[in-house]
Amino acid sequence: YNVLNAASNLFRKQTNHFDHPVAGPVHVAFFEARIVATYPPKISCDNMHAVSYTKHLFSRLRAIIEKNDLAQEICFHKSVSEANKLLQRHDSQRRGIQLVPVIETIGEDDSFEAARKACRLLERQVIAIYGPNTPNAMESVQSLANQFGIPHLQMDWGYRQSSRGFSLNVHPHYLAYGQALYDYVRKAEYWDTVALIYYKEESLYKYDYLLRNFDQPVMLRKWDMVNDNYKYVIKQFKTTQTHFRFIVDIPFWEVQEFLATANNYNMTSQYYSYVFTDWDIQLVDPSAFKVVQGANITTFSILRPLGEEGYGIVALLDDIRLALLQDERFARTTTSRRISPTQSALLYDGLSLLAMGLLASSKTADISPPTGLTCSGTRGWNPGLSLMNDIRAIRPENFHGLTGTFQFDGHGWRSNINLHILEHGAEGFR
Repeated sequence: YNVLNAASNLFRKQTNHFDHPVAGPVHVAFFEARIVATYPPKISCDNMHAVSYTKHLFSRLRAIIEKNDLAQEICFHKSVSEANKLLQRHDSQRRGIQLVPVIETIGEDDSFEAARKACRLLERQVIAIYGPNTPNAMESVQSLANQFGIPHLQMDWGYRQSSRGFSLNVHPHYLAYGQALYDYVRKAEYWDTVALIYYKEESLYKYDYLLRNFDQPVMLRKWDMVNDNYKYVIKQFKTTQTHFRFIVDIPFWEVQEFLATANNYNMTSQYYSYVFTDWDIQLVDPSAFKVVQGANITTFSILRPLGEEGYGIVALLDDIRLALLQDERFARTTTSRRISPTQSALLYDGLSLLAMGLLASSKTADISPPTGLTCSGTRGWNPGLSLMNDIRAIRPENFHGLTGTFQFDGHGWRSNINLHILEHGAEGFR
């Protein structure tokens, strides 16, 4: 994968301010894509929605989503709809390729259930699996995908991702991000000391390059709102007066509480600098930043800036919110209603890449769905490798997603990504 040697070359500042602040995570999901040589399509599953290839190919995309995660369910439907529009625009040979969503649910990070359902999907002529996003469940599915030659699309940092096999991750890789972050704080901003406040231990993988190469020791402190220890973390920094520059790796929906606490200890003045590493910080409610008294607030984004042509992240989020308001289940659910714009955009881009790969593969070969696959057998799906290669071979100039252009290195990791530096000012993040 490619990273630049200097932040000034890697990053370019872009205006990326949105009028619709949101908060929260998108939960576990995995998506099965299957192509069935049949028509007209017949769907007889309860609580499922379907997609079809209306002429020669019938493709069923199955999503397995954490219970009551309506936002991701709706995002999946919308992303499939937009992928179908892309197929129609580029299907010059009129093969009639069309995708249809089918949705099921699993418990969060349930590796046993994920593996069980993945085995069942193999028997139903699955051609691709998307997700799940939580680590243990993802590993179970990835192992099966590698064993049977089924492309496995993912959208996470790649902490546990194998560099070989059938994994195709649309998310930036943590190693490339870590070096880019180091280049920014050390070579562009000339920080000589830094403290890292983190939310989950696993996220520390992102900072391996920084921890190994920073001139001075990096102080690590865990952020935990469950037992209120976060207040003592901020208080300690104020009391010791040893650190004024911070990398803050916490969920974007907790930024408001972080800034309020920092302000209570007079740590939002011009003497302080904060780099927030959650992708969606720039979409936090602007009122959260009113307590900032001159501190430098910076974040990164992979979302395509506003003003560029085509369907954008604001339009996608608006469609999700409108569909949620129209869904009677939304009023009854007691689960989180947070929406992650970047995760939504990555899901959108992943399904679009799958569609482009199917188009490319169908031009040179008959992409017949696998038959006779079972978890107790050894037979794999031969066209799976060709489909993976066609997706990886898509040129940046041929597909520009909501998270920018796509290019994959020899390990299957996304490379040459544009990270936009966003600095907070009077008019928000720019």
